[in-house]
Amino acid sequence: MVEPEEFLDFADRLRSSKKEIDFRNIMSRSYYAAFLLAKDKSTKINTGVDVTNAGSHEKTIFQFSQSTVEDLKQIGNHLNRLKRGRIKSDYHLDKIITKIESETHFSMAEIAIGELNKI
Repeated sequence: MVEPEEFLDFADRLRSSKKEIDFRNIMSRSYYAAFLLAKDKSTKINTGVDVTNAGSHEKTIFQFSQSTVEDLKQIGNHLNRLKRGRIKSDYHLDKIITKIESETHFSMAEIAIGELNKI
């Protein structure tokens, strides 16, 4: 079985690369590391938000970002930004992804995961 943090470990191994495809994969894998952990945690806590008519990504992000608990809301904001970056990296091949952008994305995922692990 694979754990969510293993996605971040994989992204970390790509960080020494100078290739844009690796920058894109860093962003994608970083998002999934945070998202999968958040999805798991959301089933164990009551965020105070009920979402019934949404996909798993939207549902998880919304539960956190609309929570009345400030720490949970901040996690939701991180997840939302990480998802936007993942969409850019996976679907907008006409847009350049830089090393700096992938590093920023990776760091944000680390922060989100650190906060999720406190739950």
